[in-house]
Amino acid sequence: MGVDIYGPDDKKVGDVTEVILDKTGKIEMVTVGVGGFLGIGERNVAYPFDQVSMQANADGSDVRAYVGTAAAE
Repeated sequence: MGVDIYGPDDKKVGDVTEVILDKTGKIEMVTVGVGGFLGIGERNVAYPFDQVSMQANADGSDVRAYVGTAAAE
């Protein structure tokens, strides 16, 4: 929750507002708050968890989550 999500262009899309689990406790989807300003006008968009990838810098101090293909490039 609260993790910043970036798109293929390496620009921030939004942040994780909710994590949705299946019956077995496996993460199925994440909702991302997009648009708006200071929470006004923001809308939630659901992404299947298999479309979210994580990428860390060399020392692991910065981890980013991506939707799309940016982390795979």
